Amino acid sequence: MQYSNLKPLRQESFGMNVTEPEDIVISGKDTMQGILYFQSGMPTFRQTQAPCLVSREKTYHKNGASYCVRTDTRHFCGDYIDDYKDTVPYCPCCNCQLVGNGTITNELRHLPIGDTYTTLDVSRRRLRCPNLSCSYHYDCPIDFKAPDHLITIQLLSFTQDLLAMHMPLKTVARLTGLNKNTVKEIDLERLKSLYT
Repeated sequence: MQYSNLKPLRQESFGMNVTEPEDIVISGKDTMQGILYFQSGMPTFRQTQAPCLVSREKTYHKNGASYCVRTDTRHFCGDYIDDYKDTVPYCPCCNCQLVGNGTITNELRHLPIGDTYTTLDVSRRRLRCPNLSCSYHYDCPIDFKAPDHLITIQLLSFTQDLLAMHMPLKTVARLTGLNKNTVKEIDLERLKSLYT
C-alpha cells in the first residue's frame, strides 16, 4: 500500500524545535549495527566513548522469603562543551588571568531508556588564580544540570510530570532510578511553586 499523497507532519506544529534529518551527519565508520543515534536535548554534551552497561542485583528478605531485584544502568561518558574554551577569564578578586587546574567529572542521572537507568559522566575544566595570596577557583557550570540535584533538567521535568499525575513517590522513584527522598524533595519544590 502506497501513501505517496501524505505529507509528513512538521514538528513546529507541535511546538518542538528539532533539527532536520539532513542536518545530522554520521560518518560511515561511526555507524554500528544495533546502535540508535538521536538528539539528547543537551547540545553542550559531547559523548567521548561507547556507553557501558552495569547490572546490579539486590536481594530483599521479607516474611521468610527472599527475592532478587536486578537494575541495569547505562553510563555515558563525555565532555562539557564550554562556549569560552578558547578564552581564559580573569580573576574577579585580583584581576589576574586564570590558569588551567585540570578537569572535574560529575555523575548526573539522566532519563531512563526503557527499563535501563542512565547516568552521564560529564568532564569539565577547572581554572584557578595563579596569585598565591588569592585562592579563587572557577569550575565551569553545567547548563543542563538541575539546580540543587545531581540530575539533568530533563529528568527533573520527567519526575515532576510523573508526580503531577498523582503517582506515588515510591513508584516514581522506581521508574526514574532516583532515591525516594530525592523524589520527595522534588515533589515538595513542585507543590511549593504551585501553591505559594
